[in-house]
Amino acid sequence: MAKIPFLVALVFILIIGATGLHNVMAQNQMSCAIQKGGIIHTQSDQRQYCMGITEGQKAAAENFQHQAKFNDSPPPEAQGLNHTAAFNEGYKNSYNDEWSILTKG
Repeated sequence: MAKIPFLVALVFILIIGATGLHNVMAQNQMSCAIQKGGIIHTQSDQRQYCMGITEGQKAAAENFQHQAKFNDSPPPEAQGLNHTAAFNEGYKNSYNDEWSILTKG
């Protein structure tokens, strides 16, 4: 009999967790909503731009933390992964924004 309340609680936790994860994923997608135009022509361009944003922000934070020089160019290994102009643009924009926030507060 003790198994039933445990199973109900487990199902409840799984449902709440899945709903929370879905909301986080939706928020992440919305926060990177880039409209088509300029170099963004397709959904693939949008994805590449968003990936560039993530990588640029991370790189700026790491460079700042390690007191490295400003460098908003994607690393060669990132460029070698068939990243597009959209990725590079997202990377550069995000790197610049993050670096500015970190240096100027």
